[in-house]
Amino acid sequence: MKRLLYFSAVVLLGLAAVSCTKEKIRYAEDGETPLPKAVDLGLSVKWASFNLGASNEYDNGDYYAWGETKVKYNYTYGVYLYNGDNPDKLPKSKDPARKKLGTDWRMPTVADFNELIDTINDDDYDWKAEFGTDSEGEEYLKGWRVTSLRGNTKGNSVFFPASGFMHSVLGYAGTAGFYWTSEINPEYNQTAMAFRFFDDESTIKVTNETTRCYGLPIRPVNVE
Repeated sequence: MKRLLYFSAVVLLGLAAVSCTKEKIRYAEDGETPLPKAVDLGLSVKWASFNLGASNEYDNGDYYAWGETKVKYNYTYGVYLYNGDNPDKLPKSKDPARKKLGTDWRMPTVADFNELIDTINDDDYDWKAEFGTDSEGEEYLKGWRVTSLRGNTKGNSVFFPASGFMHSVLGYAGTAGFYWTSEINPEYNQTAMAFRFFDDESTIKVTNETTRCYGLPIRPVNVE
């Protein structure tokens, strides 16, 4: 009996140890997507430390058609699922960031991105393009890093990979970055508003030219 009690105690301690270990590795509700950190840049929202579906800041993460919550391999209108009532803003139920990371997270709005872009001309922030070199010696754009230089957020930064976009194939990766906002183009509902950049500061903007069926990364914001 004593041996049985001892064995049971050892098993319980072992399970407790495993449980404690697992608690250190947090995952989103889907059980697969690592939870990003909420990075405080001193703005109205905190930005995720990496793209939705990524495992680190240099990882492109997953690509989503606007209004869809699942990853796929073909991003053309023939397989586009969200042709609903074309709301100005995405319903909460169609927000992949909220669905996968929880209610403290959501896709950024146009205002969120514009607030971030406005810091380009602010001495309290540093925008820097990062470059790499491929196996043939050709230079490519890794992406842009935004670093806060202000107050208690000094040194905090977020990196946006030049992850391109998905259509029938991946395009512009290593050349440009495209990120969905949660808002449709009010002038033409077949496109949605997206954050876009190339390797020059003047190209960093929110554009209304992105076709909704295309697959773009999502950089969540935290609104806790």
